[in-house]
Amino acid sequence: MPSLRAAFSRLVLAGALHAKLAGSTAVESHTHQRLRASDDAFNGLSAQQPRQGSFTQQPRQGSSSRKTEGNGFGNVIVGLLLWWIAPVLLWNNERIAIKQYKMQLKAESHAVHIDDPERPPIPELNGRIVYISGTSTCTENISEGHFKNVKAEGKLKLRRQVEMYQWVEHEKEVGEGDNKRTECTYTQEWCDCEIKISGDSSKQNPPMPMSSTQRQPRGYRAAQDLCAGNGIDCAAAEHENVKLGAYYFNEYVIREMNNWKNKEDVTAEMLISGAPGGSWFFGGKGNAAPALDGEWWYFGGKGNAEIGSIRVKFEELLPGPISIVGVLTHTETGWTFVPIIRPDAAGAGDSLRAEMDCSCCMHVEELHYGDESTEDELKERLAQRPSELSTSEVKTFGRSNTTANVSSYSSEPDLDDLCCVGPFGGVLMKVMTWFGIEEEFLGVRESHMSLPKLIKGEKADAANRHHIMRAAGLLLLLMGSYMIIDPIVRILNAHWLITLFGGGLVSIVLCCCACCCSFAGCITIVSTAWIAHRPFLASFGLVLVVCMTLGAYIFFQEQHAKSSSPTYGAFLVAFQSTFEQLHH
Repeated sequence: MPSLRAAFSRLVLAGALHAKLAGSTAVESHTHQRLRASDDAFNGLSAQQPRQGSFTQQPRQGSSSRKTEGNGFGNVIVGLLLWWIAPVLLWNNERIAIKQYKMQLKAESHAVHIDDPERPPIPELNGRIVYISGTSTCTENISEGHFKNVKAEGKLKLRRQVEMYQWVEHEKEVGEGDNKRTECTYTQEWCDCEIKISGDSSKQNPPMPMSSTQRQPRGYRAAQDLCAGNGIDCAAAEHENVKLGAYYFNEYVIREMNNWKNKEDVTAEMLISGAPGGSWFFGGKGNAAPALDGEWWYFGGKGNAEIGSIRVKFEELLPGPISIVGVLTHTETGWTFVPIIRPDAAGAGDSLRAEMDCSCCMHVEELHYGDESTEDELKERLAQRPSELSTSEVKTFGRSNTTANVSSYSSEPDLDDLCCVGPFGGVLMKVMTWFGIEEEFLGVRESHMSLPKLIKGEKADAANRHHIMRAAGLLLLLMGSYMIIDPIVRILNAHWLITLFGGGLVSIVLCCCACCCSFAGCITIVSTAWIAHRPFLASFGLVLVVCMTLGAYIFFQEQHAKSSSPTYGAFLVAFQSTFEQLHH
C-alpha cells in the first residue's frame, strides 16, 4: 500500500499539473472543456443544457460550494457534541449495569423464600428481600367507563379501544430544485385518534364520539408505552383487591404485568343498552345493531364502513400465576412489595468469584418462611442480616395508604463519580430510564418459576438493554468522529483528480483512524467504569486499548521510515524531472 507521504506528494503534483496547464491559453481552454465535461458526467448532469442555464449555473455552483463548506463546519460542531454526549451515555449505562448486577446478585442470595403465601408475614420480615410464587386473584368487579354493561369480573383492568373510519392525509415531496412542491394524497383508514386534514376542506373528519383508554399512564418504559394506546387511563381494580394470598399488589407490581387478553363475552345488547344515549350516541352511524367481525364490534353495519363509522373492542388484564422478588413492606392497606434501590452488595457481589461468574460458589444460607416450628430460628438469622429499608422509611410506609404516596423512596442517580455530565446529563438519564435502564430492581414474572430462573430471566433482559445502549454509544462515537473529519474528507475529494492522486487514499486512512479512535474511546470508558468493581475484566479492556494504540503508532512509524528511504526519494526526483520535461 502506498504510504501517506506518497499520497500527499501526489496531491502536490496534481495541483502543480493543474496550475501549469492553466498557464497556457490554449491548454486552458482545452482543459476547461474536458474538466467541465468530466464534472457533468460525474454529477449525472445532462450533456446538453440551454445557453442561459450555463450563465446562471456559476452562481449556483458557488452557492452550493458555500453551503457545502457551511455544512462541513456545522458537522464538526455536531460531531463534538456527539463526543460529549456519548461518553456520558456509556458511563451511566455501565454505572447502572454495575448497580443492577449487584442488586440482582443480592436478591438471589439473600431473599427469604415465602413458602405459604396465605400466611401473614411476621414483623421481622418488614424491609427484607423476599421471594414468593403463587396465583394472584382479584375480588373486584369493574365496569367500562362508557359502556356500563360491559363488565370484567375478577380482572385487574378493562380497556376500551375505539377506532373511527377517517380520511388520512399523506404529504409527498415531488419535483426538483425550484419546481419542488408538496402533493397531498388521501386514504380512508381506521384510526384510534381524530385526524386533522389541512389540505382539502371537503375531506374533514367528524369528531370522535369517544376516545380509547390506555393500559397505564405513559412515561414508565418505552416497551409499555408502545402498547399502552391513547386516551385516559382504563378502568382498574383497587390495589387492595388484587392479591397473592396475604399480600396485595401495588402500582410497582401491576405495571410489570402484561397478561392482556381480548374480552370475548361482549354481546350486542351490552353495547346498545350500555352506551350513553343508546345506539344514537354514535352520531347516526349506529342505526343498525352492532356487528361482530373478528375481534371488533362495528356500529353502522358490518362491511359498510363510511367516514365517521365506529368500531370498538375490549381487552382485560388477567390475574394468574406470578413470581415476585423484591423488598417486603407494610402499609395501611397491608403487606406489599417495593423495588430494591440500594446497590450495597452485603457480601454478595464484590469478590473474585462474582467477577468470574461463579455465583454458585458464593454460599449464603437460604432462609424460608412458612413453618411455625422454624420461626424463632428465622428471627435470629434475620437479625444478623441488614435491612433494605431504613427505620424512617419503614415508618413512612406504615403511615401511607399505598406505596404510591411515598415519593421519598426512589432511586436517585448517583452522579458524583461522573466527570463529564454536562448540560445533557439530566435529560439523558430520563431517556435511558424510559428505555429500561433503571436504577432499581423488582423481579416480576407471570408464571411459576424458581428464584434462580427468575433472576436469570431478569439478568438476560437487563443485559440486552445494556448491550443496546453500548451499541448506541459506539454508534454515536463513530458518527461524531466522521462528522469531525468531514470537512477534510470533502477537501480531499473536491475533484476527481485530487481523489485519484491520493485524496481518496488519505480519506480512507482518516476514516480508519476515526473508527479506531471511536472503538478505543468506547472500550476505555466501559473499562474505566468497571475497574473499581471488576478489576480483571476492566484491566483486560484497558490493555487492549494500549495494544491498539501501540500497534497504530508502530504502523505509522514504519510507513514514515519507508517514505523517507533513498529509493523513494530518488523515485520522487525522477518523477518530477520527467514531468517537467514533458511539460516543456
